[in-house]
Amino acid sequence: MAQDVIALMDHLGHRRIALVGHDRGARVGTRFAKDHRDRIDRFAALDNIPTRIVAETYDVRLARQGYWLFTFLGVPDLPEALIAGREEIWLTHFYRSWSYDPGMLTPEEIAVHVRAHHQQPGRCAGPAWTTGPRPRMSRRTPRTPTGSSTARC
Repeated sequence: MAQDVIALMDHLGHRRIALVGHDRGARVGTRFAKDHRDRIDRFAALDNIPTRIVAETYDVRLARQGYWLFTFLGVPDLPEALIAGREEIWLTHFYRSWSYDPGMLTPEEIAVHVRAHHQQPGRCAGPAWTTGPRPRMSRRTPRTPTGSSTARC
C-alpha cells in the first residue's frame, strides 16, 4: 500500500509529502517512511500498536479482544469466499460492534456501502473514485506502481 501512495504522488506530481497514518494506516505510513525517506517531509502515526509488538504478544486472549481480524484477513481467498454475497451482514456487524456510536449509520446508509461492494468489477466506489479501472492484484503478487495515468483507489 505504501507503493500505492508513491504511485498516487507521482500521478499528482508531488515529490514530497507530509503523511499522517491512523490505525492500520499508520502501518502503511511507517513502511512508507522507512522505504521512501527522500519522499517524506514529516510523518505522524496515530492510534497504532507497532506490528512487532502485536506479533510478539499475539495469543488467544488478544485474538478474542479483536485482533482475530488480522489473521482472518490474512488467509488467502478465505475472507472473500465467506463474505461474498453477505457483505451487508459483515459490514453491519462491524458498524454495530466496533463503532463508538453503533447506531450512527442507518440501514439505508449501510446499504450504500454494500452497493459499493457490488459495483461492476474493476471500478472504485463513490463519485470521486470513478475515474479509471482499478487493477486486480492477487494476494500472492507484490503491489507495485503500474505506471498508469489512471487514478486508482
